[in-house]
Amino acid sequence: MQETASSLRRRLELAAELRREYHDVIEGRVVEPRFPEWCERRGWSQFLLGLGDEQVALIEQVGLPHAVEKLRAVPEELAWLCGRVRSLIEQVPLAPLLSSEPLETCHVAQRKRPQIRALVELCRRELPRPRRVVDVGAGLGHVTRALADALGVEAFGVELLASRASRAQALSGGRASFVVADASSGLPVEPGDLVVGLHACGGLGDTLLTQAAAANAHVALVSCCLQKVAGEVRPALSRQGRALGVECSRRTLGLSNVSSADAGETMVRIIQSRAVRHALRRALEARGLDVPAGEETRGVHRRQFRRGLATALGLALGHRGLPPATAAEVAHFEQLGRQEYGVIRRASLPRSALGRLLELLVALDRAVFLEERGHRTALLALVASQVTPRNLTLLACAGGS
Repeated sequence: MQETASSLRRRLELAAELRREYHDVIEGRVVEPRFPEWCERRGWSQFLLGLGDEQVALIEQVGLPHAVEKLRAVPEELAWLCGRVRSLIEQVPLAPLLSSEPLETCHVAQRKRPQIRALVELCRRELPRPRRVVDVGAGLGHVTRALADALGVEAFGVELLASRASRAQALSGGRASFVVADASSGLPVEPGDLVVGLHACGGLGDTLLTQAAAANAHVALVSCCLQKVAGEVRPALSRQGRALGVECSRRTLGLSNVSSADAGETMVRIIQSRAVRHALRRALEARGLDVPAGEETRGVHRRQFRRGLATALGLALGHRGLPPATAAEVAHFEQLGRQEYGVIRRASLPRSALGRLLELLVALDRAVFLEERGHRTALLALVASQVTPRNLTLLACAGGS
């Protein structure tokens, strides 16, 4: 399981260097239907504008770093960047499917079943048998129960919402215990415990790691939604990360949530929703409102964008106390939104290609942090990205084990 500390440090250094070199691209979110300065200066605009809809769809499904070899006349620097990103990504091995043992599936979503099975098997095969399992952000306790059964140890889940903890306790049948607690206020972790987080979002993942390290506990963490941090900036955890300046703003970390693995119908829905959001922003601006990018969503739940502009615009106008839209208004901005978003979509491709780099940067900072605290650490992909793109997994064995 263990990677060498020098390998992790070197990969963190390379990821930080690439992030610094393309900082302007990462920070240069495209919100207007024109190619940004960073794109024009590098000579990428003409190539991107010339991409057909099928080529763009392919890139969005597999990611520009993996699609670039199938494209013609790719600018030299863009091809080089894609190669560097792909090289870093491919150094993260995919965890083998170690077993096909049945998993309790009651109340477990189909998409989550292979993730739980893979995580449980990795913990059983790659980590020492722990004293206890502490499942942080336990939800309904699927992981808690599965680990309790597989490892044969005491397990309890920590959950912020009392309703979920109560439901998890009812489902556990006495195999695990659940407590209602805010992890930031302190976790009940002791030496030799296994602290687990399956999709522990943003700051929760960092909290889990720091408290597990302080208690000399083992760790199994699958990252998720890195932008969900308490402050405006996520500080580096590791000494090396601080020296390299790998802290990231919350806005920047949002790019790591732009997945190139949500293929098929899911990706189609995502693109359609983004086009509707842009059309909504244009419609609100035409009503005389100053609407910074992102503010158009006020009053509209993200799922409502799937229902089209008429629904989203009706909700947004109602939220702002404005008269409803006419059919002609909706039709005009639907067409305008499609046209303009076609440019935005293409201009955003190089920036989206760097989303996985940011996710990897945070994962490596976390891995090096644990190495600095005496843990033996490995970074791998829990499952194939087609199962879930949120698959970067940190396994760490506490020092002395």
